[in-house]
Amino acid sequence: MSSQYGTDLAQYGSSCYELILDPTSWNYAQSLCANGGGKLAAITDSLEQTYLQQFLIRHAAPQVWIGLNDQAREGHMTWSTGRPNNYDFELLIFDRNDCDYVTL
Repeated sequence: MSSQYGTDLAQYGSSCYELILDPTSWNYAQSLCANGGGKLAAITDSLEQTYLQQFLIRHAAPQVWIGLNDQAREGHMTWSTGRPNNYDFELLIFDRNDCDYVTL
C-alpha cells in the first residue's frame, strides 16, 4: 500500500484500489475512475470484500461507492465493468437516497 496524490492506494491480487474521500455522486465517482483509466471496484468474492472492508476501516473511510448498480435495468444488479453480479452481497449497504447504486 502506498499514497499518491494525497490518496491511499492498495492492491489485492491483480486489482489496484484508490481511496478518494471527497463526497460525490456515484456517476461522478465513476467518471473520476474512468478519467484515471479505471472503474469503480468490482468485487468478485468474500475474500476481496473482506480485504476492502479492512482497508476502509484502517483509513476510517465512510461508505464508498463500488461499481455494483442497477442503472440499466431496475432490480438487475450488474457491475460497471459490464460483468453480471454472480456474488451474494449480504453485507453491502444500499444507498437510501438512490437505490440504483451500492456502497461498501
